[in-house]
Amino acid sequence: CEDLKSNKAFSPLLKLDWNGWEEISYGGYKCLERAKAAEFLVRSWMEEVCPGTSARIMSYIIGLDSLKAISLEDTTLMTKDIRLRMDGLFEHEKHAIEFTKEFMALYTNGLAGGGGGI
Repeated sequence: CEDLKSNKAFSPLLKLDWNGWEEISYGGYKCLERAKAAEFLVRSWMEEVCPGTSARIMSYIIGLDSLKAISLEDTTLMTKDIRLRMDGLFEHEKHAIEFTKEFMALYTNGLAGGGGGI
């Protein structure tokens, strides 16, 4: 990697960032609303500890919008099982680690159905 970073021909193509990703499932009554709330919580928590990083996070609701072919604002779909996936591409390793920690907090401090009791 060091040889590639020092080579001017490759430097525009090679940008080393840190990736963090997590997934959590929700099922049953209002699972879509709980997944949206979980996404909001993770983004909010990240802004508290690492301001400006929530813009580097992409989220998908697998089973609903993982192909990004629909708008969630217009959907009236009834679903009983979905999975929230969030990916972050960060400039610093500590931000990727913090993202993983904040997402994992959903299991103990998050919405009911993901392990938490909110």
